Amino acid sequence: MRTRTSFILVLTLGNAACDPDGLGRHDPGTLPDDTAADTGSADTGSPVAEGCRATPQPADRDRLVMVGYPYAASGAQAQSWGVFTLSADGGIQDSGSRVEMGRGYGGHVAFTPDGSIGMVAHDDGSLGVFEAQGADQVRVIHGSLEGAFYASAVISDPSGEWAWIVDGNWVENGGGLYRAPIDCDSGEIGPAERVLEAKLPAWLGFMHGRLDRALLVGREAGGAGGGEDAFLLEPGEAPVVLGGADAFGDDEAIFAGAALSFDDATLLIGDNSFFSGLPNRVAVAAVSAAGLEPLQVLEDIDDPVDIVASPYGDMAVVLSGYSNALFVLDYQAGAAQPYSLAGELDYHGGAPQLPTAAAMVSRGPLKGLVLLTENQGVRRVRFSQGELTDLGLSEFGSGLDFIPGAIGLQP
Repeated sequence: MRTRTSFILVLTLGNAACDPDGLGRHDPGTLPDDTAADTGSADTGSPVAEGCRATPQPADRDRLVMVGYPYAASGAQAQSWGVFTLSADGGIQDSGSRVEMGRGYGGHVAFTPDGSIGMVAHDDGSLGVFEAQGADQVRVIHGSLEGAFYASAVISDPSGEWAWIVDGNWVENGGGLYRAPIDCDSGEIGPAERVLEAKLPAWLGFMHGRLDRALLVGREAGGAGGGEDAFLLEPGEAPVVLGGADAFGDDEAIFAGAALSFDDATLLIGDNSFFSGLPNRVAVAAVSAAGLEPLQVLEDIDDPVDIVASPYGDMAVVLSGYSNALFVLDYQAGAAQPYSLAGELDYHGGAPQLPTAAAMVSRGPLKGLVLLTENQGVRRVRFSQGELTDLGLSEFGSGLDFIPGAIGLQP
């Protein structure tokens, strides 16, 4: 029996113009042909920052995938990571290579924009850092890097020259955002400094359309005391809080994760508290240059461990851990309540078992392809314009030591 802690994930989807339920149907096992309009390296329209690790690699290529294996065959805790390849045709292969870093039960491996350096927060608050040497080989730089932080998440700055580390503690115990340099030659992470205090922060993400704005899920960012749980930031050496919102309308939420829609207009935040007496839910906040504004709360979405927004801007998907489900949210940009629960995905080969974490290709011919970890393998889900297709589960072995956890995919 697998036990789990609570966190949240995200996948991306699309509205089905030809499907009455909007969930999308395709013959399973094949990738929908969506390459005609998406073959460039910058097809997301996202700006590119200046920096030594900022320039993306070609969009049409094999990509490195890293998968955490948090259990040994005996059931003891393990620190093993599998090196996989997502081929340019959409298939996933296990290279057979394993490296040791720290335990990766859940969460996401973050890459610099050029895909050269990967970073992940371990269960013990340390960081694993590695260099990608092609699509099937890595060199561990820091197996278990400790610092002033207790890392719960990490992302790369758009320049690729800084790591942003989320410490999910209370302020007095170090909670907040930390910023650490990434050496342009060695890839080593330098000393981290707390640059913004926050209470129980859980997620940080940069906007897609402008790199001088970021969003933070947490409380009391920069000393704010108005009950806000989401904030718009101007990042930098000393981040500035530009505005906040009380997305849930109460202080009962335990943050499970978040996702920003690709039009930068809405922020989704999951709550998987088991102590509040309230149903698990997903809150939505409007994002603008002036800050954030609460829009709606979608209730009865059990254990939203992750959320992913569609690169086509018409759906999102919620990974529900304890419900063993993928819930589809339809998105109508500009509406007063832009999201509606469309139901579960039409699964191929059975529903996911304990879905844990997801990573998506957001540009190129594979745009919208999502890899998600579950109890005994990696499931592929494909989003295209107006459609979502489950391509089924790929298993790479049996036994406790083949239960995957955290996952990361080169951009």
